[in-house]
Amino acid sequence: MHYLDTVYGNYALIRQRLIDSGIRHVRDGADLTTDPVYNDLAVGHYADLATVGVKVDLIVDPRSSIKQVTTNTISALKALAGNGLEFFEGPNEYDISGDSQWAQKLRSYQQELYASVKQNASTKNVPVLAPSLVQAASVSQLGNLNTISDFANMHSYSGGNLPSNQLAQLASLNEDVASGKPMIPTECGFHNAVGSNGGFPGVSEAAAGKYMPRLFLEYFNQGFPRTYNYEFIDEKADATNDPQMHFGLLRVDGSTKPAFTAVANLIEILKDPGATFSPAKLDYKMTGALNSIHHTLLEKRDGRFYLILWQEIASFNLQAKQDISNPNEPVTISFANTPQSINVYFPMNSAATSQKFQKTQKINVAVPDHPVILELTF
Repeated sequence: MHYLDTVYGNYALIRQRLIDSGIRHVRDGADLTTDPVYNDLAVGHYADLATVGVKVDLIVDPRSSIKQVTTNTISALKALAGNGLEFFEGPNEYDISGDSQWAQKLRSYQQELYASVKQNASTKNVPVLAPSLVQAASVSQLGNLNTISDFANMHSYSGGNLPSNQLAQLASLNEDVASGKPMIPTECGFHNAVGSNGGFPGVSEAAAGKYMPRLFLEYFNQGFPRTYNYEFIDEKADATNDPQMHFGLLRVDGSTKPAFTAVANLIEILKDPGATFSPAKLDYKMTGALNSIHHTLLEKRDGRFYLILWQEIASFNLQAKQDISNPNEPVTISFANTPQSINVYFPMNSAATSQKFQKTQKINVAVPDHPVILELTF
């Protein structure tokens, strides 16, 4: 929110689009100056966003105005963010800061952050995420921070490849920074600067529309309690194919890309706010050519099951810079008990039911390279 020279300075737009998306957990950089007006723009908006259910993970970093963390710093940030504060997070990708003493300074800063949060009465129960790293070698150089972190952290961009590309390996590597703690990926995603030559390759908006809902499902299957996509909206108008300006789920004018639509529909279909409960068991069997078929099974509090299937295959040719038209894969699903009804959804297209079936113990599904959801009522 403190990128005031970008579209993030248009708070009314950001607020409305967050509501529209269904996204209720965001990540932002903390900033704190002697100017109360600026502070309210940079952090204070989160107190308002909390009224519509949005919570923030605040990154605290020495390259911002917060050169040193104290309990007073933490108190001030909590007072600004109010009920919107969900996590604090250590410095962002500090291993590529250019500081030759980065590991020592990062460990010291993380210690300051953790101690200040836990010693403050208003934030002692707020979890603290480990800092994120870029280079694989940095993990061993930094060492284990599990005594000053409540969650591990990683940035897991797939480089324009499948959402699951090297995911388990990246998680295993980054877990060493906060061993034994749950992993929260705080950055991942795709940019749409297909014509760019710097950094990792971009994919088309259409391909990102297929990849993004798959990404959240793949990460859920890995057991990550939360995953943050980078980023919500393209920051500035750009005609130079700068990847940094094309990571958004939204275009710079606030119009929706296919990825925004797919994620919003996925949330709309699957959301189930309420108390924690223990899910039941669903006895089913899938047959067909299942090598590329991935799936997730969920249950809502009213007993409805949601079986989600997709082909985890490439939807974009990075060399040719073209979308790939993949044929659907036929899969047969048999249930031990007969569902009273099965509703079929394709969130990339709509949150509305696409097909309905009544009292059938077996269903044939043409599985595309984007999620198809079976809602099962018994």
